[in-house]
Amino acid sequence: MKLLWLLNQPFPANYILNNRFKFVGGFSLFIIAFLYFYEPFGIHRIPKADRTLVIIGYGVVCFIIFLLDTLYVPAVFAPHFRDGRWKIYKQIFFTMYTLVTVTTGVVLYNHFVGILKFDLNSFFRMLSRNIAVGAIPAAISAVLVYNLELQKNLKEALKLQLALEMGSKKWTDLSPDGKVVLSDVLGKELISLQPKTLLLVRSADNYIEIFWRDGSESVKHTLLRQTMKHAEERLLNHHYFFRCHRTSIVNLSAIKTITGNSVGCKLAIEGIVEEVPVSRQNRERLYELLSSEKSAA
Repeated sequence: MKLLWLLNQPFPANYILNNRFKFVGGFSLFIIAFLYFYEPFGIHRIPKADRTLVIIGYGVVCFIIFLLDTLYVPAVFAPHFRDGRWKIYKQIFFTMYTLVTVTTGVVLYNHFVGILKFDLNSFFRMLSRNIAVGAIPAAISAVLVYNLELQKNLKEALKLQLALEMGSKKWTDLSPDGKVVLSDVLGKELISLQPKTLLLVRSADNYIEIFWRDGSESVKHTLLRQTMKHAEERLLNHHYFFRCHRTSIVNLSAIKTITGNSVGCKLAIEGIVEEVPVSRQNRERLYELLSSEKSAA
Protein backbone atom coordinates (compact mmCIF):
# COMPACT_ATOMS: atom_id res chain seq x y z
CA MET A 1 0.00 0.00 0.00
CA LYS A 2 2.84 2.39 0.78
CA LEU A 3 4.30 1.76 -2.67
CA LEU A 4 0.94 2.54 -4.31
CA TRP A 5 0.69 5.71 -2.23
CA LEU A 6 4.16 6.78 -3.35
CA LEU A 7 3.48 6.08 -7.02
CA ASN A 8 0.32 8.20 -6.83
CA GLN A 9 2.10 11.25 -5.39
CA PRO A 10 2.19 14.40 -7.56
CA PHE A 11 5.32 14.64 -9.70
CA PRO A 12 6.81 18.04 -10.58
CA ALA A 13 6.32 17.83 -14.34
CA ASN A 14 7.47 21.44 -14.76
CA TYR A 15 10.84 20.50 -13.31
CA ILE A 16 11.40 18.17 -16.27
CA LEU A 17 9.83 20.47 -18.84
CA ASN A 18 11.71 23.57 -17.68
CA ASN A 19 15.00 21.68 -17.72
CA ARG A 20 14.34 19.57 -20.81
CA PHE A 21 17.44 20.76 -22.65
CA LYS A 22 19.67 19.82 -19.71
CA PHE A 23 18.13 16.36 -19.54
CA VAL A 24 18.14 15.85 -23.30
CA GLY A 25 21.70 17.11 -23.69
CA GLY A 26 22.98 15.09 -20.74
CA PHE A 27 21.28 11.93 -21.95
CA SER A 28 22.66 12.36 -25.48
CA LEU A 29 26.20 12.95 -24.21
CA PHE A 30 25.90 9.86 -22.03
CA ILE A 31 24.86 7.79 -25.08
CA ILE A 32 27.83 9.10 -27.07
CA ALA A 33 30.29 8.35 -24.24
CA PHE A 34 28.82 4.87 -23.65
CA LEU A 35 29.03 3.93 -27.33
CA TYR A 36 32.52 5.37 -27.69
CA PHE A 37 34.00 3.36 -24.83
CA TYR A 38 31.99 0.09 -25.07
CA GLU A 39 31.30 -0.06 -28.83
CA PRO A 40 28.14 -2.24 -28.83
CA PHE A 41 25.99 -3.02 -31.92
CA GLY A 42 29.10 -4.02 -33.85
CA ILE A 43 30.45 -0.46 -33.84
CA HIS A 44 33.99 -1.84 -33.50
CA ARG A 45 33.65 -3.18 -37.07
CA ILE A 46 33.22 0.34 -38.49
CA PRO A 47 36.45 1.83 -39.91
CA LYS A 48 38.08 4.17 -37.40
CA ALA A 49 37.84 7.08 -39.83
CA ASP A 50 34.01 6.84 -39.73
CA ARG A 51 33.49 5.49 -36.20
CA THR A 52 33.42 8.80 -34.32
CA LEU A 53 30.99 10.34 -36.82
CA VAL A 54 28.65 7.33 -36.56
CA ILE A 55 28.74 7.50 -32.75
CA ILE A 56 27.92 11.21 -32.82
CA GLY A 57 25.03 10.29 -35.12
CA TYR A 58 23.62 8.06 -32.36
CA GLY A 59 23.74 11.02 -29.99
CA VAL A 60 21.99 13.27 -32.51
CA VAL A 61 19.25 10.68 -33.08
CA CYS A 62 18.68 10.32 -29.32
CA PHE A 63 18.72 14.10 -28.85
CA ILE A 64 16.09 14.70 -31.55
CA ILE A 65 13.77 11.91 -30.40
CA PHE A 66 14.05 12.78 -26.71
CA LEU A 67 13.47 16.46 -27.45
CA LEU A 68 10.42 15.71 -29.60
CA ASP A 69 9.04 13.47 -26.84
CA THR A 70 9.39 16.20 -24.21
CA LEU A 71 7.84 18.80 -26.52
CA TYR A 72 5.12 16.84 -28.31
CA VAL A 73 3.68 14.66 -25.53
CA PRO A 74 3.23 17.48 -22.96
CA ALA A 75 1.61 19.64 -25.66
CA VAL A 76 -0.87 16.93 -26.71
CA PHE A 77 -1.67 15.86 -23.13
CA ALA A 78 -1.34 19.32 -21.56
CA PRO A 79 -4.16 18.89 -18.97
CA HIS A 80 -2.42 15.82 -17.54
CA PHE A 81 0.84 17.73 -17.04
CA ARG A 82 -0.75 20.39 -14.86
CA ASP A 83 0.34 20.79 -11.26
CA GLY A 84 -0.97 17.98 -9.10
CA ARG A 85 -2.31 15.83 -11.96
CA TRP A 86 1.02 14.42 -13.15
CA LYS A 87 1.91 11.54 -10.83
CA ILE A 88 5.09 9.56 -10.19
CA TYR A 89 3.70 6.48 -11.96
CA LYS A 90 2.86 8.61 -15.00
CA GLN A 91 6.41 9.93 -15.09
CA ILE A 92 7.76 6.36 -15.00
CA PHE A 93 5.52 5.35 -17.90
CA PHE A 94 6.54 8.49 -19.79
CA THR A 95 10.21 7.59 -19.30
CA MET A 96 9.54 4.07 -20.55
CA TYR A 97 7.68 5.48 -23.57
CA THR A 98 10.73 7.64 -24.31
CA LEU A 99 12.91 4.54 -24.02
CA VAL A 100 10.72 2.80 -26.63
CA THR A 101 10.94 5.71 -29.09
CA VAL A 102 14.70 6.08 -28.61
CA THR A 103 15.21 2.33 -29.10
CA THR A 104 13.17 2.50 -32.30
CA GLY A 105 15.26 5.40 -33.53
CA VAL A 106 18.51 3.60 -32.73
CA VAL A 107 17.39 0.43 -34.55
CA LEU A 108 16.44 2.42 -37.64
CA TYR A 109 19.73 4.31 -37.47
CA ASN A 110 21.61 0.98 -37.26
CA HIS A 111 19.86 -0.09 -40.45
CA PHE A 112 20.56 3.25 -42.16
CA VAL A 113 24.32 3.20 -41.49
CA GLY A 114 24.57 -0.51 -42.28
CA ILE A 115 25.57 -1.79 -38.83
CA LEU A 116 22.61 -4.09 -38.30
CA LYS A 117 19.84 -4.83 -40.78
CA PHE A 118 16.33 -4.21 -39.51
CA ASP A 119 14.61 -7.35 -38.30
CA LEU A 120 11.40 -7.48 -36.25
CA ASN A 121 12.59 -10.30 -34.00
CA SER A 122 15.84 -8.49 -33.24
CA PHE A 123 13.98 -5.24 -32.71
CA PHE A 124 11.57 -6.74 -30.15
CA ARG A 125 14.41 -8.52 -28.36
CA MET A 126 16.32 -5.25 -28.05
CA LEU A 127 13.18 -3.40 -26.98
CA SER A 128 12.33 -6.01 -24.33
CA ARG A 129 15.88 -5.94 -23.00
CA ASN A 130 15.97 -2.15 -22.82
CA ILE A 131 12.60 -1.97 -21.06
CA ALA A 132 13.68 -4.61 -18.53
CA VAL A 133 16.96 -2.83 -17.88
CA GLY A 134 15.46 0.67 -17.89
CA ALA A 135 12.41 0.12 -15.66
CA ILE A 136 14.27 0.27 -12.34
CA PRO A 137 16.40 3.34 -13.23
CA ALA A 138 13.24 5.08 -14.50
CA ALA A 139 11.46 4.45 -11.20
CA ILE A 140 14.48 5.45 -9.10
CA SER A 141 15.05 8.67 -11.05
CA ALA A 142 11.37 9.66 -10.72
CA VAL A 143 11.40 9.09 -6.95
CA LEU A 144 14.70 10.98 -6.57
CA VAL A 145 13.36 14.01 -8.45
CA TYR A 146 10.15 13.84 -6.39
CA ASN A 147 12.07 13.80 -3.10
CA LEU A 148 14.46 16.53 -4.24
CA GLU A 149 11.63 18.90 -5.16
CA LEU A 150 9.57 17.93 -2.10
CA GLN A 151 12.37 18.79 0.34
CA LYS A 152 13.18 22.01 -1.50
CA ASN A 153 9.56 23.18 -1.55
CA LEU A 154 8.91 22.21 2.08
CA LYS A 155 11.91 24.31 3.09
CA GLU A 156 10.69 27.27 1.03
CA ALA A 157 7.14 26.93 2.39
CA LEU A 158 8.41 26.87 5.98
CA LYS A 159 10.43 30.02 5.33
CA LEU A 160 7.34 31.77 3.93
CA GLN A 161 5.11 30.51 6.75
CA LEU A 162 7.51 31.87 9.39
CA ALA A 163 7.56 35.21 7.58
CA LEU A 164 3.76 35.19 7.56
CA GLU A 165 3.62 34.48 11.30
CA MET A 166 6.40 36.85 12.35
CA GLY A 167 5.69 39.72 9.97
CA SER A 168 3.14 42.46 10.31
CA LYS A 169 -0.40 41.74 9.16
CA LYS A 170 -1.36 45.40 8.96
CA TRP A 171 -1.35 46.87 5.49
CA THR A 172 -1.49 50.48 4.39
CA ASP A 173 -4.21 51.40 1.90
CA LEU A 174 -2.72 53.81 -0.67
CA SER A 175 -5.88 54.18 -2.72
CA PRO A 176 -7.25 57.74 -2.93
CA ASP A 177 -10.90 56.64 -3.06
CA GLY A 178 -10.71 53.44 -1.02
CA LYS A 179 -12.59 51.45 -3.65
CA VAL A 180 -11.67 48.80 -6.20
CA VAL A 181 -13.73 48.79 -9.38
CA LEU A 182 -13.41 45.85 -11.78
CA SER A 183 -15.32 45.75 -15.04
CA ASP A 184 -15.78 43.40 -17.97
CA VAL A 185 -14.15 44.10 -21.35
CA LEU A 186 -17.23 46.03 -22.55
CA GLY A 187 -17.48 48.10 -19.38
CA LYS A 188 -21.09 47.04 -18.88
CA GLU A 189 -20.66 44.85 -15.80
CA LEU A 190 -19.00 46.48 -12.81
CA ILE A 191 -17.98 45.22 -9.40
CA SER A 192 -17.12 47.82 -6.75
CA LEU A 193 -15.53 46.55 -3.54
CA GLN A 194 -13.75 47.75 -0.46
CA PRO A 195 -10.15 46.65 -1.15
CA LYS A 196 -9.68 44.64 2.01
CA THR A 197 -12.81 42.59 1.35
CA LEU A 198 -11.31 41.37 -1.94
CA LEU A 199 -9.57 38.05 -1.26
CA LEU A 200 -8.50 36.61 -4.59
CA VAL A 201 -8.61 37.17 -8.34
CA ARG A 202 -7.72 34.21 -10.53
CA SER A 203 -7.90 33.43 -14.22
CA ALA A 204 -10.60 31.16 -15.63
CA ASP A 205 -9.95 30.77 -19.36
CA ASN A 206 -11.24 34.02 -20.93
CA TYR A 207 -12.62 35.24 -17.61
CA ILE A 208 -11.37 36.26 -14.20
CA GLU A 209 -12.95 34.83 -11.07
CA ILE A 210 -13.29 37.26 -8.18
CA PHE A 211 -13.64 36.21 -4.53
CA TRP A 212 -14.64 38.65 -1.77
CA ARG A 213 -16.29 38.85 1.63
CA ASP A 214 -19.66 40.50 1.92
CA GLY A 215 -21.15 42.17 5.00
CA SER A 216 -22.12 38.81 6.54
CA GLU A 217 -18.47 37.64 6.29
CA SER A 218 -19.42 34.85 3.86
CA VAL A 219 -17.26 34.50 0.74
CA LYS A 220 -18.86 35.24 -2.60
CA HIS A 221 -17.44 34.86 -6.08
CA THR A 222 -18.33 35.80 -9.64
CA LEU A 223 -16.91 35.72 -13.14
CA LEU A 224 -16.06 38.69 -15.35
CA ARG A 225 -14.97 38.51 -18.96
CA GLN A 226 -11.67 40.27 -18.42
CA THR A 227 -7.90 39.72 -18.28
CA MET A 228 -5.59 39.28 -15.31
CA LYS A 229 -3.56 42.22 -16.55
CA HIS A 230 -6.61 44.49 -16.20
CA ALA A 231 -7.19 43.29 -12.63
CA GLU A 232 -3.51 43.75 -11.75
CA GLU A 233 -3.55 47.33 -13.07
CA ARG A 234 -6.69 48.15 -11.07
CA LEU A 235 -5.01 46.92 -7.87
CA LEU A 236 -1.68 48.72 -8.27
CA ASN A 237 -2.50 51.33 -5.61
CA HIS A 238 -3.19 48.64 -3.04
CA HIS A 239 0.19 47.14 -2.25
CA TYR A 240 -1.21 44.33 -0.10
CA PHE A 241 -2.29 42.62 -3.34
CA PHE A 242 0.33 40.44 -4.96
CA ARG A 243 0.35 38.45 -8.20
CA CYS A 244 1.88 35.27 -6.82
CA HIS A 245 1.30 33.28 -10.01
CA ARG A 246 0.34 34.05 -13.60
CA THR A 247 -3.14 32.75 -12.71
CA SER A 248 -3.66 34.42 -9.33
CA ILE A 249 -3.62 37.73 -7.44
CA VAL A 250 -3.99 37.38 -3.67
CA ASN A 251 -4.78 39.67 -0.78
CA LEU A 252 -1.75 39.17 1.46
CA SER A 253 -3.76 39.91 4.61
CA ALA A 254 -6.11 37.01 3.77
CA ILE A 255 -3.40 34.31 3.72
CA LYS A 256 -3.95 31.73 6.48
CA THR A 257 -1.12 29.27 5.90
CA ILE A 258 1.59 28.44 3.37
CA THR A 259 2.38 24.83 2.56
CA GLY A 260 4.62 22.96 0.15
CA ASN A 261 4.72 19.67 -1.71
CA SER A 262 6.69 18.19 -4.60
CA VAL A 263 4.93 20.48 -7.08
CA GLY A 264 5.54 23.80 -5.32
CA CYS A 265 4.27 26.16 -2.62
CA LYS A 266 0.60 26.98 -2.09
CA LEU A 267 -1.38 29.56 -0.14
CA ALA A 268 -4.50 28.81 1.88
CA ILE A 269 -6.85 31.81 1.69
CA GLU A 270 -9.52 32.55 4.30
CA GLY A 271 -12.87 31.14 3.24
CA ILE A 272 -11.61 29.60 -0.03
CA VAL A 273 -11.27 25.83 -0.30
CA GLU A 274 -8.86 25.59 -3.24
CA GLU A 275 -5.26 26.55 -2.51
CA VAL A 276 -3.43 29.15 -4.61
CA PRO A 277 -0.08 28.30 -6.23
CA VAL A 278 3.03 30.45 -5.87
CA SER A 279 5.34 30.41 -8.87
CA ARG A 280 9.00 29.66 -8.20
CA GLN A 281 10.16 33.07 -9.43
CA ASN A 282 7.75 34.91 -7.10
CA ARG A 283 8.65 33.18 -3.84
CA GLU A 284 11.44 35.54 -2.86
CA ARG A 285 9.30 38.61 -3.56
CA LEU A 286 6.47 37.12 -1.48
CA TYR A 287 8.91 36.53 1.36
CA GLU A 288 10.06 40.16 1.19
CA LEU A 289 6.47 41.44 1.26
CA LEU A 290 5.47 39.24 4.17
CA SER A 291 8.53 40.05 6.29
CA SER A 292 9.02 43.72 5.38
CA GLU A 293 8.48 46.23 8.16
CA LYS A 294 7.34 48.70 5.49
CA SER A 295 4.05 46.86 5.31
CA ALA A 296 3.19 47.92 8.81
CA ALA A 297 0.62 50.67 9.19
